[in-house]
Amino acid sequence: MHSTRFKDASTPGPPLRSIANVYLTGLSGSGKSTVGPILATRLGWTYVDTDRLIEGAAGMTVAEIFSTFGEDAFRRRETAIIEQIATASRQRVVALGGGAIIAPRNRLFLRESGLVVYLKASPHRLAERLATRTEIRPLLHTADGDVARRLARLLDERRDFYEEADLTIETDGLTADQIAEKIAARIA
Repeated sequence: MHSTRFKDASTPGPPLRSIANVYLTGLSGSGKSTVGPILATRLGWTYVDTDRLIEGAAGMTVAEIFSTFGEDAFRRRETAIIEQIATASRQRVVALGGGAIIAPRNRLFLRESGLVVYLKASPHRLAERLATRTEIRPLLHTADGDVARRLARLLDERRDFYEEADLTIETDGLTADQIAEKIAARIA
């Protein structure tokens, strides 16, 4: 699909061409659901959020799916949605769930059908962003309520997968518009 991969949006380089979809990945709070619609508007593409698609199909929230059926059932649904998007969709900006990148099959679908962009932020900054949310993601619940420490652990577990992304954008200190502009500048 595209032969040149960039690890950092600040690295000068030519625009990326022939990209079917753009997949936004990163931990909860990294800005995927905020940046996604802005980027889609700039590109004239369609925005989708895999968690919202899963919730719509299940008639339940992500938290309810986790508590009723467990994480494995949620991950199976997630892979089915990613496969559907990767094999049938074009010109989509897709906000992925933070753990979607863990499954090898998902990474293959993503790599073969688009540009994977890692929205990288520090666990401390992510915890600040999440503090204003009313719904905390199921994997962020801790007995002591220390969301920053839980995010740091999740980052340790997922770092290698996130760093396989085609493009990495350090989001600390950037607005959603600035992040979307950095991504859009790389897509012709």
